[in-house]
Amino acid sequence: MKRIISLLAVVLVMASLFGCGNKKEVNTIDISGANVPVGVYTYYLDKVMSDPKAYSAKADDEASIKSAALAACKNYTALFSFLHNNGIAIEYRLKSEVAENTEKIWNLFSAYYEKIGVSKQDINKVMTYEAGKEQLVLSFYGEGGKKEVSEDELKQKFVELYIGFKGFECKLTKENANGETVPMTEQEKQETETQLRQYADEIDKGADIDMVYAKYCKSKGLVAAEALTVNITKENDPMYDDDFFAKMSTISHGRAAIVKTGSSIYVVQRSTIATSDEDAFAVYRTDVLNEMKMPAVEKLLSKTASGYTVTTDENALHEIYQKLSSVKNPATSESSAKPQSETKTK
Repeated sequence: MKRIISLLAVVLVMASLFGCGNKKEVNTIDISGANVPVGVYTYYLDKVMSDPKAYSAKADDEASIKSAALAACKNYTALFSFLHNNGIAIEYRLKSEVAENTEKIWNLFSAYYEKIGVSKQDINKVMTYEAGKEQLVLSFYGEGGKKEVSEDELKQKFVELYIGFKGFECKLTKENANGETVPMTEQEKQETETQLRQYADEIDKGADIDMVYAKYCKSKGLVAAEALTVNITKENDPMYDDDFFAKMSTISHGRAAIVKTGSSIYVVQRSTIATSDEDAFAVYRTDVLNEMKMPAVEKLLSKTASGYTVTTDENALHEIYQKLSSVKNPATSESSAKPQSETKTK
């Protein structure tokens, strides 16, 4: 009886993830016997249409874009099949992140997703897929995994991927007589840079960066209420300009300098993040492991998915493509001819 109940539970979970039980969706996308929800397919179709290059698809090419979206659905199917066949469960922490991420996305973009036919449940399924990939990374390469990555390897990768620093930012702007924010004059910028370079030189010669920061705040009529904390950044961090990471990389550990980027100048002191008392490694450990091993997991899923057979209702997929196109670009006419009713590809 217990085995029957357990088997029934597994069937119900797989049904919820793949949308079994909905006849309309069963006839739309079938991947080696698994019925992929139309909303999940539409989600990936939207992603491909927004950035075809990232999915190796051709812009404005319906066949290429639909093929890339179906490839994503095949990987989606491969992930849940692999978890089920190997008895791997997604841990509670990752499930909590799924719920949190689903809420965030739905709160921000629900109107758009509802317009294109993607439900909150579809978003949850896609977020569960992402969590499932992370679970495979942990199962294979995490602590106790079959191919566990050593602490030394993780720390080495951590210092390659991330840079730590203490610092403060000075905007190269000011308020005019009307209270509007305007750029500084060139002379004011030069004077500001000279002052900040002097601060960086003081720190580089041994002055405490918090004391220098307090001095800077005082010069601006402000009070430094808290000590500076170590900031951790990586390449393409949206918090900073594109060239910030590259410029920080040229500064030796423990040294101070100014970094000019965009409309700001930063006074920074680079930290030794993996071995100092300000070690942030524990916080980023899982992220580093994902950076190192997620490509291997995605390669495994793609290899598994390559053997899957895809059966689709091409009329339905064409209608989804046309609907999404009209939402993303209302000026686009729907003049393309309808494809054949059904194709079977591998």
